[in-house]
Amino acid sequence: MSAARSWFIKAFQKAIVHCNLSTAKVQSHSLRAGGATAYLQGGIDPHIVQRMGRWRSYCGATYTWTSTIHIQHAMESVSTCVDSRPVTMDEVRW
Repeated sequence: MSAARSWFIKAFQKAIVHCNLSTAKVQSHSLRAGGATAYLQGGIDPHIVQRMGRWRSYCGATYTWTSTIHIQHAMESVSTCVDSRPVTMDEVRW
């Protein structure tokens, strides 16, 4: 482990303790999931988030969370859809 990484992890753990959170539940790796989630919810293309997270596959999607607001928005979008034709995989934007 590099000195910079070691320093960051120690500083992050101190911040977690200062916030009265459990260092067993919140670790520096939590920032990876939180960052990816924030980018996706901010409208950044999933492919870009994948590249930024250095994921070679779409396994990075397992790190992200979906808020109930975004689920509701997706449901509203589908409910107002007029065009009900089948979609090919070429049209799907991952």
